[in-house]
Amino acid sequence: VTKKDIRSEVEALKQSGRLTVTRSLIEVRAAMEFLQNLPANSIISWDTETTGLDPWAPDSRFLSHQFGFTFEGQTHAVVVPLWHRTNTCYNANEAWPFIVAVLENPNLTKVGHNGKFDLKYTRVTTGVEVASYSFDTMYATHSICSGLQGSGTYTLKKAVWDIIPESGLGGYDDLLEVEEIDENEEGIE
Repeated sequence: VTKKDIRSEVEALKQSGRLTVTRSLIEVRAAMEFLQNLPANSIISWDTETTGLDPWAPDSRFLSHQFGFTFEGQTHAVVVPLWHRTNTCYNANEAWPFIVAVLENPNLTKVGHNGKFDLKYTRVTTGVEVASYSFDTMYATHSICSGLQGSGTYTLKKAVWDIIPESGLGGYDDLLEVEEIDENEEGIE
């Protein structure tokens, strides 16, 4: 196994255009339309970051949604900041309908890590029922490691490091900043 430098790996993905952090409503729409137009029965990964663990809290919001997919043999990722403190680029309320269209699309099979939480949080805070959620890597990790780990150690970061360390992708989350761009977004509906 070769140890990779996380910062250079993330930067290489960003430079290649295979990792996108949306910075405008136009980019959100384009990314979600791209996902919508993947072939039927395509598998995408889906994850959320939230303001807390209680979807019934009055200030419950999505900080971001992340999607991963394979296209033409290469893995891609899209991070869509919503009500995140660093998202000053676009109105999260205007971006949300584009995400909903992907979540409700039954032709896109969704997989995630601790999806039980993401599904419940989405339903409680927005009323959206996610279609075709089929696989949870946290449950798979729990099954693979049953009896070997203590409580609370089934994080996605740990699963990536333990099961596919050659990916070098554990611990990337602090490397995805949102940068403003100057773009005319008139005509977005």
